[in-house]
Amino acid sequence: MVFESLYESSLIARKAIYAFFIGLSFSVFGVTFALFLFPEVSGLMSVSFVTILLIPTLMKLQRIESKQAAYSEKLTILQTISYHFDIYKFLFFLFLGILLPFVFFSIVLPKQATINLFAQQLSLLGEVQRLSFELVFLNNLKVFVLTFAAAVVASSG
Repeated sequence: MVFESLYESSLIARKAIYAFFIGLSFSVFGVTFALFLFPEVSGLMSVSFVTILLIPTLMKLQRIESKQAAYSEKLTILQTISYHFDIYKFLFFLFLGILLPFVFFSIVLPKQATINLFAQQLSLLGEVQRLSFELVFLNNLKVFVLTFAAAVVASSG
């Protein structure tokens, strides 16, 4: 893919703030294309586009971490967390970079477009009539924490 050839994976693994800009640009790209190409299911498609764009970058980072882990000895849980702290920072900034464009679009877009964009997520939460930033944010934060915990507990690397 073209996007991941624009930046070096080892650089973004060391400088987590770049992950914010990657998440930001991929989210803007994903939401924009989803709104234009799939207006009836733009919420699902925007997340799909962002995910598809992130796969090559995350795969490269996984390879880098796997190579580093192969040379390390048996570590305790706290040592493992400190050893992989750069990746945790990367994932945190990536999360913020993905979240902020969605928040921005939910504020800037007309109310009906916002409801259409987030209809699937809001219907799962039972709040389709009233768009609540708090509700969406807390749900996304819960998904992030659970996914992060699952990745730490059941990691393959």
